[in-house]
Amino acid sequence: MSKLKFNPDICLQCETYECLVNCQHQDYDVATAAEERDLIVQGIYSKVLDECITCYSCESYCPYNNHPLFHMVDLQESLLRQIHGAEG
Repeated sequence: MSKLKFNPDICLQCETYECLVNCQHQDYDVATAAEERDLIVQGIYSKVLDECITCYSCESYCPYNNHPLFHMVDLQESLLRQIHGAEG
């Protein structure tokens, strides 16, 4: 069985930002989506990580089938580990 993967290079080449612009639970214009996408791809905190409810719609909108949800969930989990690790 093949594993679904996220490729940051493919994401950075995308100029449509459809995964974020078309999200039904977040309201991003193209400029904001571009900024947030760049943070996400670099593994840097983005407000998208707080607002994402893992509805899977970004997977449907990605024109390259690049699986952005899986990357965002990994980042969300990493952020939680950092928070809980810092708390003790």
